[in-house]
Amino acid sequence: MELTQEYLDQQFSKLATKEDLYLMATAEEQKQISQTVEAIKTSVDSNTTTLDGIAKGLQDLRTEKVTRQSQLDRHAKWIKAIADHVGVKLEN
Repeated sequence: MELTQEYLDQQFSKLATKEDLYLMATAEEQKQISQTVEAIKTSVDSNTTTLDGIAKGLQDLRTEKVTRQSQLDRHAKWIKAIADHVGVKLEN
């Protein structure tokens, strides 16, 4: 037997869909499914909020690092200028 797209489509068409399975569930099972889906949505929303907070914190740290490095570069430039002015040789 050759596995053609037509053959596979025919075989897959015989399988139950999510909707078929949902309709076969009892009212209590449907309620449990809905509750489970809601719990998952709530969990995903909570995780998304947490991840957003972490991402913002990381961005703030990156910004602070760049600002601090700029300030250190300025200080190093000033120190070198003062050392040159007073005739002191700085070592790296």
